[in-house]
Amino acid sequence: MNSVNSVEFSKHNTNVAFIHKPDIFIILAESYNSFREQQKEYGIENSKLKQYLQQNNFEIENAFSNYDHTTASSLAIFYMQHHYNKFLEGNHDLTAQGRGLLNGNTLNAALAILKKNNYYTSFIDCGGYLVKQKGELYNYTPAKNFWGHLPSPLEKPMIPINIILKKIHIYIKFMNDVDTTVALKDAMSAKPNDMPGFYFIREGADHVTYEKTPEVWRKNYRELIKEGDRKIISLLRLIQEKSPDSIVVILGDHGGKMYQLKKLSKDDFIKDLYEVLFAVKMPVSLSKQGKWNEYANTAVNLFPKIFNMLSGNSSLLDGLEKKAHSIDRNGKVIAVDGNPVDVKP
Repeated sequence: MNSVNSVEFSKHNTNVAFIHKPDIFIILAESYNSFREQQKEYGIENSKLKQYLQQNNFEIENAFSNYDHTTASSLAIFYMQHHYNKFLEGNHDLTAQGRGLLNGNTLNAALAILKKNNYYTSFIDCGGYLVKQKGELYNYTPAKNFWGHLPSPLEKPMIPINIILKKIHIYIKFMNDVDTTVALKDAMSAKPNDMPGFYFIREGADHVTYEKTPEVWRKNYRELIKEGDRKIISLLRLIQEKSPDSIVVILGDHGGKMYQLKKLSKDDFIKDLYEVLFAVKMPVSLSKQGKWNEYANTAVNLFPKIFNMLSGNSSLLDGLEKKAHSIDRNGKVIAVDGNPVDVKP
């Protein structure tokens, strides 16, 4: 198993000076396939979120995630590069060491760049899945719910105690997640008026689990997307009200994972697992800055593309992917731009 510390961070120049300093909102959309895949595999037609994004001038594209689970996708965003960590089932995988970086420690080059440009930085993960404790590069994280306080061995154990706890979770009110929109509002209120804000927010559809037939899986995924749409739209409305001229990005971490229950072709497997929602809205002042569309809309490219537009520093684009490489839990590239390379579903 590779260590997070083995990743070469020195390639990232953290001495990047921004010319423009708008607020930045990145919403990591949990389990969100692209709208095309939502319709094709799950029968979701013209969802509420799609309507909202179209009506509010978001650029919407199909993108491909670099990894197949939430923590690895999040690490790729903040690493601004691939990490190729090996994955072992249970809690002993790259997440055990990677969460330290997501929490906001000094190895996080993307956060370091934002801090050096006087950004007030926030990580809003109300379920406590990604963030266990606030690191020094974050100014704000919300209060944890019950799940955020679980000891690490209970997060993803080799025994079904997590299933039992989730059943209990349904009935005990104090275990419920803190409202993400409320947490974002609190973070925006806590920010000093003379500082720009950066907000990384995990919200979305959650996972379909423990179903027996594809039909039930589809039905439950549709319900999760419906609720996820409501939560994301609530966030977007708050952003529009409080910070209308900001950078707003919505990026799926992975798809609905129907392959766990239904045998899919190689192509359908890749699309279901890796084809994710990408939507972006830029401030008017930045609408013609940089070279956004020359590079793939994918996790490892996200921050360098944003930082290039804010700074005009073209060296940040050196080495960016023109195609999206999707990597499995053993560190193997299994698809490029959604086309299978050598994969067994």
